[in-house]
Parts: sequence; structure tokens; C-alpha cells
Amino acid sequence: EKEGEIRIIKDGKLLDEKIEGVPKVYTNGQGGLMDIQLHPDYAKNGWIYLTYAKPDGDGGGTVVARAKLQGNGLTNLEELFKAIPTSTSGIHFGSRIVFDGRGYIFFSSGERGKKENAQDLSNHLGKILRLHEDGRVPRDNPFVNQPTAKPEIWSFGHRNPQGLMYNPIQNVI
Repeated sequence: EKEGEIRIIKDGKLLDEKIEGVPKVYTNGQGGLMDIQLHPDYAKNGWIYLTYAKPDGDGGGTVVARAKLQGNGLTNLEELFKAIPTSTSGIHFGSRIVFDGRGYIFFSSGERGKKENAQDLSNHLGKILRLHEDGRVPRDNPFVNQPTAKPEIWSFGHRNPQGLMYNPIQNVI
């Protein structure tokens, strides 16, 4: 749920219990808990990936984290990425997660209501970003060797992408 609660649906019924250990979220306008995806090999490694707006000072920013479910709680929470800059704006956080089956995670970050952010390579806003599944930056990302660009950027110029799809046949987002 947007406010940061993760609920369980079992056999088509919403259970009363809630998942414990969910990180605190920044709920302002469109900000809050945004996406939850199981790792493609979840049955073996148990990783659950989350995007959410994380509180930072008076504002918040989009974060990608992963955790494991043990009993009724999240454990081993790892913050893999935090979009900068953070903002007090309550709009355009993004965010969706997709895996390419080759060890990479792609996710979106909205431009937070300032269109110029999407064209500015010195920030993460208005971008599709790519990391290794453990949070490391791939050496072959398009802007990794540009000193003024954020190395996590895969593509830029996106206003507020709230959906992503991976095509495994053509290997494209």
C-alpha cells in the first residue's frame, strides 16, 4: 500500500496480517511505496525488490532496496540505490522495476515535476537506471565514463515512467 504497508493476499482473500520490517516511506502526493517485484530466481535466492519514496530531511527520494521474507517480516534489507537529488515535491517519483534475466535490474525514476531534470545527466531524475542485481553499477552503462553524468543512467529524457516492460526476445526495455 502507498503508505508503506505490505498486505498478504492468499487464495484470493486479503489477510489481516501485515508484513513487518517495511522501511519507512515518504508519503507526499504520489510518493510512498511504489513497486514490489520478486527476483526472477526468487525460489532459490528469496530476494524481493522494492521501490519507495524514502524520507530525507523535509523531502524524499526514490530508493531501490531488496529484502528477504522470513515468517511475517522483511529481513536482510539492503538499500541498493537512492535517486539524487531528493525533493519536497509530491509528484513524479516513477517507479517500476524489471529484470532482464541476465543479471541486471532496470528501474524508473520520475523527474519530480521539473521537466529539465529529465535532460540533466548530473541527476537521476527522469531516467531509466540499470544496476547489477546486487546494486553495483555495470561498467558498460552508457554514461559510466562521463564525469558529469550519473553512472547508473541507462536512458534519459523520461518525464515520469510508471511502467516498464522487458522483451526477452529482442533484449530491450
